[in-house]
Order: sequence, then structure tokens, then C-alpha cells
Amino acid sequence: MELGRKHAEAAKGCAFNLEEGIELAVGRINGILREKEGVIVVLVAGGSASGKTTAVAKRLKEAFGQDATVMSMDNYYRGLHFMKEQEAKGIMFNFDQPEVINLDLLKEHLEALKSGKDIEIPQYSFVSGEVEGSMAMSPRRIVILEGLFALNNKLKETGDMKIFVDVDTHGRIIRRLLRDVSRTSWPPEKIIEYMLETVEPMYAKYIADTKANADLVIENRYNPLVEAQRSGFKDVYTKFRITEEEKQAIGERLRKLGATRLCHVAQFDRYYTRTGSAVMENDELIRIRDENGRLTFAYKGPMADFGGRYKFEIEMHDATVSSMLAVYDSEIFQVGKERTIYVLDGSIICIDENISKIERGTTHELGSFVKVKAAESESRKIASLIGIASEGTRKSYAEM
Repeated sequence: MELGRKHAEAAKGCAFNLEEGIELAVGRINGILREKEGVIVVLVAGGSASGKTTAVAKRLKEAFGQDATVMSMDNYYRGLHFMKEQEAKGIMFNFDQPEVINLDLLKEHLEALKSGKDIEIPQYSFVSGEVEGSMAMSPRRIVILEGLFALNNKLKETGDMKIFVDVDTHGRIIRRLLRDVSRTSWPPEKIIEYMLETVEPMYAKYIADTKANADLVIENRYNPLVEAQRSGFKDVYTKFRITEEEKQAIGERLRKLGATRLCHVAQFDRYYTRTGSAVMENDELIRIRDENGRLTFAYKGPMADFGGRYKFEIEMHDATVSSMLAVYDSEIFQVGKERTIYVLDGSIICIDENISKIERGTTHELGSFVKVKAAESESRKIASLIGIASEGTRKSYAEM
């Protein structure tokens, strides 16, 4: 009992990294098991993409093996039919509000399990958007409930151990973008629009304050060195500085080599960070580009071993850009340039000219470059082929 008390005192009111938090949670749960008979309930809450399911609930289940089971709050969604009924009454709900979860039934089921009774868990389908049948569940010594609203005031008293999994806004946005692009049929623009205009406001309104109900707060920070790989796209290039004389000759050489000229565009890039975040310290890049009036958002992870960055880029509308700038609120650089794009044997070659970088109100003229999008060895072959003698660099213009 004394050990359990020490763990509780150590955890309450503090935030711990993932490994420390899991260790403390396991210790505290063991203490509760010694103090109490019957079923104990562990509540695991947190925002979307915080890691409450895989990083915490799953690992707690693994720590206790057959003595533990995990329940997902998602199975208690009331479904699209319910939401349409409410819409007909003039009440508009989204999937990130507690009203669309049957919290009363969930509370009843948790209390039944604690009393040693079997329950029938609804089986919610994300395909149909409705409950499709149910599944019998018998009590285990430890029942772990994970979900956005697991620490809602209606449920908190059922929890013998209450955990909140925390991650900053930048981490939630990028992690969910990288996750949902691969697992849903939604276009990336729709994902980020929903994240910014619905998920984040609902987090602030319904979830953030429930952290106060937690016995333990675990910070599951976004790790760009590892997680950026989920983008699946490697942005690999080498830039070569060129003179005005070389610029004229290179265009002619490319034409003689049979390169296809795709287009000439004006690009204006703004690079951002978020106040209080570690975006810059982590060597991440957040960019919004205006290319002849077409707006795109790009996230680039830190420089990786392959000599480039993992990159995620999507087109955005003005309203979504405005929402994004409410999150990434600190502009750090501006870069403007004119770009002519060629394709030669499958490689993208860009002639960039009139490049200027604005930093803290000061304009730096960077000159002209040829940017070859290919592995370093291939880039140098192409550079030599078109008569470039300068050494290459992998820095972005924002870093020059």
C-alpha cells in the first residue's frame, strides 16, 4: 500500500515522458491491485493522435498480459442516424464532441464490469457509420478504457487510475496528417481542414480541461526523426550555384540533351514555426507556398541519413491557410524566386533565379541555382553533363 501511495504522489500534478510515464502507470496499477479486490478500471484519455491507443493503452495491456483487456470508446458512437436525427432538429454535431458518444451506456458497462458482470459491447463500424451488432465481454482484473473523453466528468469516478496522454498542437496536427492520409479515403486537403476547423477547437472545448482529472499525465511528444517517415516521400535534391553566363548556357544545353521544359513559375514561400514549440530546434520546416496564386502547405522532417528530408505537401484553400496560420503563428523567413522546370530522363531539374530571402526585415539576394531532384551521385552526373562546375549543397534556400 505504501508503494502505491508513493507512485500516486510522484505522478499527481506532474508530466512524464512516455517511458517514465508507462513505468509509473504500471507501478501505480500494481499498487491498486494490492489494495483492491475485483476489477479495476484504468481510464486513458487524450487528444486525437496523442498516442493514447498504441503508445499507452496497448503497452499497459502488454505489461499485464491476460489479466488486462482494452475497451475502445469508439464503439459507443451513437452513429450517423442519430446525428441526422439531431440535424433535423437543428442541432449540428461532429464526431469530436462527447454528445455523439453514448456515455450513459458506457458508464453502465464499466460499473457492470466492476461488479463482475458480463456486458455486450456495441460494435461500431467506421465504414457504415453505425453500430453493427455487439460482442460479449467478460470482466478481467484490469479493464483499460481508451478514448478522447475517457476522463469526462461523467466517467471519471469509474476510474481507479486516470491517465491523460498529452502532445502539443504541432505534434497532434502533423501526426494525424501523416496517419490519416494512409488509412482513410479522405483527400489530404479535407483531412487538414477537418483537423484545423473541427478537431482542434473540440479538443480545446471538451478534452484539454479533462487533464485536471488525471492521476498521471504522460507526454508522448512527436518525434520527427522517426515519425516523419510516415509521409512515404523522400525529398532528395542537390543545389548548384550558377553565374548569369552559366544560366544562359545551361538552358541551351538542356534543350540539346532533349530535356522537356514543363513550365516557368513565380514562387513565394513563407516559413513558419509555432510559438513555444520546438519546430526549429528539431530541424523541421513548415512552409506555405504561393505559386502563381496556387497555395500549398508543406511539412518537411529533419535532414535524414539518405541525404534529404521526408516531405508531405498538399494544396490548400485560403480559408484553410488562415486556420493554419492561427496555429503556426510565427513567420521566420520569406523566400521568393522564379523557377523554370525541366525533365531529363526522369529527373526534375529546376533553374531558379532572382532568389531573395527576407529574414527579420533584411533582404538577402541569393543569386541563381540549378536544383536537381535526384540522389546525390545522379545529381552530380547531371550537373557535370550540363556544364556546372560548382560544389553542390543540400540546404534549402531558407537555410542559406
